[in-house]
Amino acid sequence: MQIVDAAAAVLGRQGYENTSMKEIAQEVGVAPGLLHYYFDSKEELLTEVVEQLHREVEAEWLAAIDDLSDPLERIATGLDAAEAKCRERPEFFRLMFDMYSVGMRNPAILKRLRAMSDEFARSASSCRRRARSIPRTWRPPSPGRSMASRSRP
Repeated sequence: MQIVDAAAAVLGRQGYENTSMKEIAQEVGVAPGLLHYYFDSKEELLTEVVEQLHREVEAEWLAAIDDLSDPLERIATGLDAAEAKCRERPEFFRLMFDMYSVGMRNPAILKRLRAMSDEFARSASSCRRRARSIPRTWRPPSPGRSMASRSRP
């Protein structure tokens, strides 16, 4: 949705407190009243922006690991995909922190934050359960040990 993308751009540049609905409307090129037709408040618009960015990060994470079976490779690849998306959309963290700040004084926003956090925890827990299937005797190589073994003649 164009409104959400424009809001992400303005909110990401200026932050929640320094952004007005009028500025977001100008970014989209619509009358401010149209924003209020879709979103009751700036808080609701911020929440939609953060939820959309969260869905993008999670979708790319899940797509990156979809065809992988090795649990450790899934974790590493998933984290790499999430990191790449966050580098591509650096406003995500700023907006997430803004949403937490708003959520401290707005119970409806806090409820949506908790739902989003719970969803992320379920996804991460699924990866963790798969990683537990790795035999406990396996240990990743220690950088110190592998460097020491290379220095021997």
